[in-house]
Amino acid sequence: MQTHRSFRWLLAGSAWCAAAVWAQAPTPIDKIQLNDGGLTCPQIQEQVQAMDRVVAEAQAAQSSGQTQATAGQAAGVAAEVASRTGIFGALGGLGGHLFGSVASKTAAGVVAEKGATGAAQAQERQKQAQARKEHLAQLFLSKGCGGAAPVPMPAPEASAPAAMPPPPVFDTPQLTVIHGDRLKGVQRVAVASFTVQFVESQVGEVVQRANLGSNGVTSITEYTSRAVGVDFSDALQRDRMQAATNTLYQDFLNDLKASGLDVVPTEKLHAAASYQAFARQGGATPRVEDAEAQKSSGQGAIRSVFMAPPGVPLVIKGGSGAQSIDYLNTGSSMFSPTVRDHTLTFTGNLSLGATNFLFYEKDVQKEFDTATLHVRVFVPLAVIEVDHGTMVNWTKAKITPGVLLGNRFTRMTVGVQGDYSYVFLKDDFKVPGVIEYTVQESPHPNPVRALVGEKVKTYPSTLYVDRYWRDVPEAARVVFKSFVGSLKNGGT
Repeated sequence: MQTHRSFRWLLAGSAWCAAAVWAQAPTPIDKIQLNDGGLTCPQIQEQVQAMDRVVAEAQAAQSSGQTQATAGQAAGVAAEVASRTGIFGALGGLGGHLFGSVASKTAAGVVAEKGATGAAQAQERQKQAQARKEHLAQLFLSKGCGGAAPVPMPAPEASAPAAMPPPPVFDTPQLTVIHGDRLKGVQRVAVASFTVQFVESQVGEVVQRANLGSNGVTSITEYTSRAVGVDFSDALQRDRMQAATNTLYQDFLNDLKASGLDVVPTEKLHAAASYQAFARQGGATPRVEDAEAQKSSGQGAIRSVFMAPPGVPLVIKGGSGAQSIDYLNTGSSMFSPTVRDHTLTFTGNLSLGATNFLFYEKDVQKEFDTATLHVRVFVPLAVIEVDHGTMVNWTKAKITPGVLLGNRFTRMTVGVQGDYSYVFLKDDFKVPGVIEYTVQESPHPNPVRALVGEKVKTYPSTLYVDRYWRDVPEAARVVFKSFVGSLKNGGT
């Protein structure tokens, strides 16, 4: 049976202006929360009832805000009429006329805008509560709490689910090889590290600055922050990540053996004191890296889960200068010598970024008279690109949803007697059909911004979970065969 999960890609806008005082927005309600996995059935029901109360309160606040906005608009009209008929002149000549006109219009505008903003915030909070309520209903059923679900669920379709389509036919991956000449003559290899990096969520952010002029007292600058993202964390279970990683590791070992290379047996390698000393420098998996600080990097904030097979350490970056496990040197100029790894933070464990793993594995290479291999597979959910205009007043984001194996960070590093060669994907290796999406536009929830034609984009999307776990490993196998072929053929 084909299973899938649906989420929304969101392009949401918020703006603030120095000329007005905005109402304090309520704390957002996250659809999925960190402690959901530990909720009991009664606790789930209590949270559902709490969401019902939030919906009722939001509906009342929305009605109140709309009334306030209408009153402010009416006051603005009254102020305009008073200005045109000269009523404000009675306040004391031209100065009184100007002061009364400006003050009344400004006050009316603030009232109208505050009401509209409050209504929009209430509408958004109602949507958040409804989304949280629906998630709790799914959680209630998945835990087997029994009885009727706490909230109504849509009835299943009468027709049988469509059969999963056949797997895609992948093209030959395009590779980049650095120092390929060092691979000539390699006959014996040991897989020292093997990592699969699954992306759970991916978010980008762009900020637009616009000078709106002056109100006669101060200049008015508007900042619009837009965030774009997707989160499939509740669809990509950790146990399936681990199972896929273990299978891919074994498949890679089999490909190496099938190519005719002499592979150091895993048991013998892991029992060696030299390898154990090397492995102690690495990190344990699963390891979560939440690269929130990279939100404006062009690739966006990425929350990743790193997986390795049992007994194999997490080894990433590791090295200094032009050499490291992850080859990030560009050689372009002295001012930009490295590519930034936008998927890592190393929060809480700087050693993963600073440890020179190349130094620690020299004894492994010497003891087994072998080349050491380090494999990393990077599986993002989308490509997010941020372009900055020639003028500082605008930026824009381009989003391409879809599962792929990411270029450069899907790689094989080969150590030969202290020297290193690097084989990595030149271009993203796309896995078609796993994510499907459409683009929808709707008026901005802020009525004032909607009035000038501003819209928000949403990307209703579906992740086909069964297809993901079938096609992503198959794509990785295709790439592995290319890696092994390059190794066997001396870097060609």
